Amino acid sequence: MISLEKIVQDTLEDEYLFPIIKSNNFGHGLLKTVIPIGIKVRIDTKAEEKIKLLEAPLI
Repeated sequence: MISLEKIVQDTLEDEYLFPIIKSNNFGHGLLKTVIPIGIKVRIDTKAEEKIKLLEAPLI
């Protein structure tokens, strides 16, 4: 079985030179991950706070 990650990698190839974030913690579950679109963030997978917003999101 081919994974979603492999399909995305094969489709995009070298077209984009920025990280792509995937999370299973979204929707109506207890744990949620915010995946901001269109603002600057810092991603550090080793830090306790993995995704730090560097700009205020639009509401």
